[in-house]
Amino acid sequence: MNHILLMMAPAPFGAERTGYRVTDLDAAVASAVRHGATRLITSFLDPIGRDVVVQWARAHAEGDRRAAILRFPGGYIAEIHASVKP
Repeated sequence: MNHILLMMAPAPFGAERTGYRVTDLDAAVASAVRHGATRLITSFLDPIGRDVVVQWARAHAEGDRRAAILRFPGGYIAEIHASVKP
């Protein structure tokens, strides 16, 4: 069964998630942590497999703006950002 690695990105709607399927969740999380990510919670089961939440080291907060730069397999890079009201 494939697994999903999820990244957290603050949004006006609450904690938005995005992710991608991996064949070995534990290895994917270990690699993410080696490359600067922080594991925010332990893995948990959901209807489609195991999930985990990590925050990438490049995620930053400035004023009312929150953003994270994500690099996906195949070289695709995306910025996820949101304005957050106090």
